[in-house]
Order: sequence, then structure tokens, then C-alpha cells
Amino acid sequence: MYGVPEFFQLMPFVIGIASGLLYVGLGGRGAHEVIYKYPHPTTVDALVYKDPNGACYRYKVEQVSCDKNEKNLKEYPLSG
Repeated sequence: MYGVPEFFQLMPFVIGIASGLLYVGLGGRGAHEVIYKYPHPTTVDALVYKDPNGACYRYKVEQVSCDKNEKNLKEYPLSG
């Protein structure tokens, strides 16, 4: 019968854990990356957003006629 000590070596395990913690602690690629998700009509029902205060919310899609609501339309500058 094989026992755990025959397959498990403590030193490689400790070195692996220490190097992983060091990598994440020093800001390894993707370790602290924030991903922003913006609403899209096809995925709006599947996403839940959280504001800086911790309140969760969702968007609701409502199709409107642009001709009727032309006075309410605003310019939205694109950031590049």
C-alpha cells in the first residue's frame, strides 16, 4: 500500500505556495485587474451591477421611438 508521505514532499509544496503568494502580492499580471462590464441589449438581463455603496441593480431594456423623444436626446461624446 502506498502512503501519502511517499508522494508528497513538503519542500516543493512550500516553495510553490510561497512563489505564488509572492507573484500575486507583487502585482502579477491580472492579479488586481478590474474588468468593467457595460450594458448591452443582448446581455442586459444576465448582468447585475454593483455601485460603490454596495447596492446591486440591473438595467431594463425599453425600445422607444426616437422621433417621439427627440427633445430628450442628448449628445454622448465618445472617449477614445
